[in-house]
Parts: sequence; C-alpha cells; structure tokens
Amino acid sequence: MAESATGSQRPGLQFVCRCLLALGRREEARAKLEAVEPEHRGEDLLFALGALDRLQARFERAIGREYPDAGDFYKLARVLAHRGEAARADATLLQALQRGFPIAEVVADADALPLRATEAYRRWTAPDPPVDP
Repeated sequence: MAESATGSQRPGLQFVCRCLLALGRREEARAKLEAVEPEHRGEDLLFALGALDRLQARFERAIGREYPDAGDFYKLARVLAHRGEAARADATLLQALQRGFPIAEVVADADALPLRATEAYRRWTAPDPPVDP
C-alpha cells in the first residue's frame, strides 16, 4: 500500500529537513520542505530557513480569527522582531502578554533575543511588572 505525500510521509520529510539543517545543508533542507504542503510546514523549519514572510502571513491570519491565541501574537512578534520591525514587534508582544502569554517563555526562548530590546519586554521583566494581564 503506497503512502501519499500528504499522509504519513509529511512528518518524515520534516524530520529529514531537520537533519539536513543540523548537518548545515540548508539548501537541501529548503528543497525538501517545498515537497510539504504549505499549511503543514513546521513553524520551526520555516523559522530556521528564514521564511519569515510565510510565517508572518500565517500568524497574521491566525490572529485575525474570532478568538486568536496569545501564542500566535507572540510568534508574530518574534517574526517581526527578526525582520527588524521593532515598533510592530513591541506592540504585538504587548498584546500577547496582555492576553496571558507567559513572560517566562519569552525569557527562555533563544529565538526571542530581538524581543528583549522592546519596551514590552522591559516592562514585563521589571522588578514590579504591570498587573494588567
């Protein structure tokens, strides 16, 4: 019985991409990822391969839903910060934190380093953080 590319092979392709990235073979990883449908491409892979425009569009769609998740605001803020859009990243991070995204996750996330320069990050990690969740 043959497996479809959209079935159980998708996780396998993403695993192969992660392995190729670990070996420093970015172009091969990027080519393999193109075989995975866009809506099923792992966010971590897109981020690692620098597909920030795709991620930004994905998260902007997600926060446009009726009940957006605080994590989607955070992920968008992280992408915006890496794209150099500091003001938008700051405002979006503030929205994530106000919606209940834990500041501890921002502190622990190595990919969030650019967010640490934002006013929202400074306010929420201050000795007396804001009480407005």
